[in-house]
Parts: sequence; C-alpha cells; structure tokens
Amino acid sequence: MDKLELHPLADLFPMMTDEELDELGEDMLKHGQREPIWLYEGKILDGRNRYRACLMKGIEPGTTETRVADPLAFVISLNLKRRHLDASQRAMVVAEIAKLPKGAHPPIGGSSPTQHVAAKLLNVSVRSGQRARYVKDHGTPDLVDAVKHGDVRVAAAAEFAKQNPPLDQHRLIAEHGSPAAAVQATVKAKADRAASKMPEPVPDPKRAADRADGNRARWHCLKQMLQAFLAMENCGNPAQVANAVRQLETRTFRNDTVRRLSRAAVFAKALVILLEGVKASAEDPKTAATAE
Repeated sequence: MDKLELHPLADLFPMMTDEELDELGEDMLKHGQREPIWLYEGKILDGRNRYRACLMKGIEPGTTETRVADPLAFVISLNLKRRHLDASQRAMVVAEIAKLPKGAHPPIGGSSPTQHVAAKLLNVSVRSGQRARYVKDHGTPDLVDAVKHGDVRVAAAAEFAKQNPPLDQHRLIAEHGSPAAAVQATVKAKADRAASKMPEPVPDPKRAADRADGNRARWHCLKQMLQAFLAMENCGNPAQVANAVRQLETRTFRNDTVRRLSRAAVFAKALVILLEGVKASAEDPKTAATAE
C-alpha cells in the first residue's frame, strides 16, 4: 500500500508517545485493528496513531473513506469521545484550529471556525484558547508539547512564556530538566517575590482593645458562675438540690436542666485541665526556662 498523506485536520490533536504507539501496535497484533483509519479526499483525516502503529508492526492498515460534510466537527467528535484530554489540551486544539489556513477545511456549521465556535465545540473558555494561542506563538516547541501532552497547564505555560523569551525558556528548561519543572520553578519564584514585597502588618490598636474587652468580659462571666455555684452549695448538697428540682419543676424542665448541667460539667472540666496545665508550666523550671 502506498504511503498515505495526512490531512491538515489530522494534526489538531496530540500524537501518542513512542511507548504508547508500541503498546497500541502490540494490541493490534493480538486483537486486530478495531477502528478504521478514516480518510477524507484520500488523506488521513483521523487515525494517525493507528497508521503509525501499523507501520511500526508491519500491519496492513485498514482504511475507510468518509464524505462527511463537516470534517472538522467529525475529527473533534471522534477524539473527544475516544481520548481523555484535560482543559489545557483541548485549549491547544482550539489554538490549532485558529491557525488553520483558509480553505484548509469546510466551514463549521456553515460559518468560519472562529475562536468562539471552536472553544464551544471543545468545551473550553475563549480565554483558555487565547492563552494556548500565546503559548504556540511565543513558547518553545518543548513547552508547547508539554501542554499538548498534559504535563503543564496552559495558564502557567502562557505566564512562563510572557516572563521569558524563547532563549531563556530553553535555558530554564535545560536547567530544571523538563518544561514542567521549569514552569513550576518560575511560578514559585514569582510567588516568593510577591510575598517578599508584602508590607508588614501594622498592629490595629482597636483590635487589641477589643481583645482586652473580650477577656475582661470572659473573666466577669467566670466570676459570676463561681459566685452562683457557691450560693448553690450553701443551699444544700446535690441530693437536696435534685429533690427540689423534681418536686417543683416539670419533666421537660428537668430534662433541659440535665442537658445544661452536662454541658457545664464538660466546660468546667476542660477549663480545669487548661488552668492546671498553665500552673504546672509555671511551676516547672525547665518549662519556664524554655518559655523564656
């Protein structure tokens, strides 16, 4: 079979890696070619990966000619159903569509493939498509491929390309070992610079006064609770108090009293533990030295 040419629309979606192509070829050797290589006007419209895998493994490729009215929509539909692409990868496809030369494909839905239409077809925002276009126009091939293969998010890649001209991109990628590592380092460096420029917080005297007022109010509440408890102790022992409640109040009030006393007991226990901890720290010379 003569070597097949690629239709321009076939290059919209990212190619598989060599390892993935090898796995695809091995699968086709065992189970056959499940889906045909779709041709349009005698050129491969969809199925570049299947075609390359066939050539790698010496398999006769199975092809089918299609006469669809909208080959672009056909390619997008097949790939979105078959491949799990993230939003950044789909945005790169939008950028590829925007760069197609006029006449490279019939119109989508009867109109030219504007960025808005392409973004809607691929379920991404127009802003993401614009970022992807910037990456394609100003990013190095390694950076573009990293976004296409899902290693770098398009927003981070666009910011990286804006901050660094191509020569610096090459240098940073070489220094860090990969586009993903270079972009991550750049994003971190920018965040560190922004943090270093942040002004030191100025103490708010009003907030300090509010905290002091709050502390005084809490201490006043505790004093009132202790005074009420001392008054209750002077009235009788727990059995006498419980008997008074049973005789004078309804069951609903008694149940409500039990719930409130339980909450008070939990609160008092926690308060005792915290205050004893402060006392122990003050009495322990080692702890006091550490605190100093």
